[in-house]
Amino acid sequence: MAYAELVRNSLEDNKETILELLNEKSVDLSDEQEVVDTIVENFTYSDEITGNGSGSFTFNRSEAKDIVLNNLDDMVTILNESDYNAFEEIGKALVEDGFEELDVIARTFVLSQSATEFASELV
Repeated sequence: MAYAELVRNSLEDNKETILELLNEKSVDLSDEQEVVDTIVENFTYSDEITGNGSGSFTFNRSEAKDIVLNNLDDMVTILNESDYNAFEEIGKALVEDGFEELDVIARTFVLSQSATEFASELV
């Protein structure tokens, strides 16, 4: 499962919370860009969507490692597109058991794309 789909599923799992937030902020649901911007602004540092609040989405090193390794092609692309040296970061994760950090980097990177897909279904 690609990272965009993982984050998209997290958005769907938290749909009620997101809709409550959009309502509280009086976001026009017919304005897709406003919805996306609000989701990204409010959930980039959330554990429920990206894990970026605490530094771990899974709170489980073994599970994070499995997710990263099962999505390795996607991870390499994400790291390279976010100005990381993919092979250096993956090597560091292998040595330092830093798969939770890599998982959070990937989830945060694809949040906007996933939020756009999510928002298009609300409009």
